[in-house]
Amino acid sequence: MDKNFNMIKEKYYRMLNRPEWFKRREEIIKRDNRCCLVCGSRSDLNVHHRQYHTIDGNPRKPWLYENKYLITLCRGCHSLGHKLFRVPRFNVKKKNCPGMSIPAEEFKRTKQYVKF
Repeated sequence: MDKNFNMIKEKYYRMLNRPEWFKRREEIIKRDNRCCLVCGSRSDLNVHHRQYHTIDGNPRKPWLYENKYLITLCRGCHSLGHKLFRVPRFNVKKKNCPGMSIPAEEFKRTKQYVKF
Protein backbone atom coordinates (compact mmCIF):
# COMPACT_ATOMS: atom_id res chain seq x y z
CA MET A 1 0.00 0.00 0.00
CA ASP A 2 1.21 3.47 -0.73
CA LYS A 3 1.75 6.22 1.82
CA ASN A 4 -1.22 8.25 0.53
CA PHE A 5 -3.60 5.32 1.02
CA ASN A 6 -2.36 4.82 4.60
CA MET A 7 -2.98 8.51 5.36
CA ILE A 8 -6.52 8.28 3.94
CA LYS A 9 -7.17 5.12 5.97
CA GLU A 10 -5.92 6.78 9.15
CA LYS A 11 -8.21 9.80 8.62
CA TYR A 12 -11.13 7.47 7.91
CA TYR A 13 -10.61 5.44 11.10
CA ARG A 14 -10.45 8.62 13.18
CA MET A 15 -13.82 9.68 11.74
CA LEU A 16 -15.36 6.38 12.90
CA ASN A 17 -15.01 7.67 16.48
CA ARG A 18 -17.12 10.77 15.84
CA PRO A 19 -20.67 11.18 17.23
CA GLU A 20 -21.99 11.67 13.69
CA TRP A 21 -20.87 8.15 12.79
CA PHE A 22 -22.33 6.62 15.97
CA LYS A 23 -25.70 8.18 15.13
CA ARG A 24 -25.56 7.02 11.49
CA ARG A 25 -24.40 3.54 12.54
CA GLU A 26 -27.40 3.20 14.85
CA GLU A 27 -29.76 4.28 12.03
CA ILE A 28 -28.42 1.54 9.74
CA ILE A 29 -28.52 -1.17 12.42
CA LYS A 30 -32.12 -0.19 13.22
CA ARG A 31 -33.00 -0.22 9.48
CA ASP A 32 -31.63 -3.77 9.22
CA ASN A 33 -33.73 -4.96 12.19
CA ARG A 34 -30.71 -5.20 14.47
CA CYS A 35 -29.31 -8.31 12.84
CA CYS A 36 -26.52 -9.34 10.51
CA LEU A 37 -27.88 -9.46 6.98
CA VAL A 38 -25.67 -12.46 6.18
CA CYS A 39 -26.07 -14.87 9.10
CA GLY A 40 -28.87 -13.31 11.16
CA SER A 41 -26.80 -12.85 14.33
CA ARG A 42 -27.95 -10.14 16.72
CA SER A 43 -24.67 -9.69 18.58
CA ASP A 44 -21.43 -7.83 17.87
CA LEU A 45 -23.00 -5.80 15.05
CA ASN A 46 -20.93 -3.59 12.74
CA VAL A 47 -21.93 -1.37 9.84
CA HIS A 48 -19.94 -2.21 6.73
CA HIS A 49 -19.26 0.28 3.94
CA ARG A 50 -19.82 -1.61 0.69
CA GLN A 51 -17.38 0.71 -1.03
CA TYR A 52 -15.06 3.53 -0.02
CA HIS A 53 -15.08 7.01 -1.52
CA THR A 54 -12.45 9.70 -1.60
CA ILE A 55 -13.10 13.28 -2.62
CA ASP A 56 -10.03 15.16 -3.83
CA GLY A 57 -7.79 12.70 -1.96
CA ASN A 58 -9.71 12.85 1.32
CA PRO A 59 -11.95 10.10 2.66
CA ARG A 60 -15.67 10.78 2.49
CA LYS A 61 -17.13 11.21 5.94
CA PRO A 62 -18.50 7.75 6.82
CA TRP A 63 -21.85 9.13 7.99
CA LEU A 64 -22.49 10.83 4.62
CA TYR A 65 -22.72 7.63 2.55
CA GLU A 66 -26.07 6.78 1.02
CA ASN A 67 -28.01 3.92 2.66
CA LYS A 68 -27.35 1.59 -0.28
CA TYR A 69 -23.63 1.62 0.53
CA LEU A 70 -24.08 0.57 4.18
CA ILE A 71 -24.99 -2.88 5.50
CA THR A 72 -25.25 -4.41 8.98
CA LEU A 73 -22.94 -7.37 9.58
CA CYS A 74 -21.84 -9.19 12.72
CA ARG A 75 -18.16 -8.97 13.58
CA GLY A 76 -17.48 -12.46 12.14
CA CYS A 77 -19.16 -11.82 8.77
CA HIS A 78 -17.59 -8.35 8.57
CA SER A 79 -14.12 -9.76 9.18
CA LEU A 80 -14.67 -12.63 6.73
CA GLY A 81 -15.98 -10.24 4.07
CA HIS A 82 -12.83 -8.13 4.30
CA LYS A 83 -10.70 -11.28 3.98
CA LEU A 84 -12.58 -12.65 0.97
CA PHE A 85 -13.33 -9.48 -0.97
CA ARG A 86 -11.60 -6.23 -1.76
CA VAL A 87 -13.88 -3.31 -0.96
CA PRO A 88 -14.01 -1.11 -4.08
CA ARG A 89 -12.61 2.41 -3.77
CA PHE A 90 -13.77 5.33 -5.88
CA ASN A 91 -12.66 8.91 -6.20
CA VAL A 92 -16.02 10.67 -6.17
CA LYS A 93 -16.52 14.02 -7.86
CA LYS A 94 -20.31 14.10 -7.99
CA LYS A 95 -23.11 13.43 -5.53
CA ASN A 96 -23.96 10.14 -7.26
CA CYS A 97 -21.47 7.33 -6.77
CA PRO A 98 -20.72 4.57 -9.28
CA GLY A 99 -21.21 0.84 -8.82
CA MET A 100 -21.75 -1.47 -5.90
CA SER A 101 -19.57 -4.06 -4.28
CA ILE A 102 -20.43 -7.69 -3.58
CA PRO A 103 -24.22 -8.07 -3.10
CA ALA A 104 -25.35 -9.68 0.17
CA GLU A 105 -26.81 -12.70 -1.67
CA GLU A 106 -23.50 -13.45 -3.37
CA PHE A 107 -21.69 -13.06 -0.05
CA LYS A 108 -24.12 -15.53 1.57
CA ARG A 109 -23.45 -18.10 -1.17
CA THR A 110 -19.70 -17.70 -0.73
CA LYS A 111 -19.86 -17.86 3.08
CA GLN A 112 -21.43 -21.31 3.09
CA TYR A 113 -18.17 -22.75 1.76
CA VAL A 114 -15.95 -21.08 4.35
CA LYS A 115 -15.62 -22.34 7.92
CA PHE A 116 -14.82 -19.92 10.74
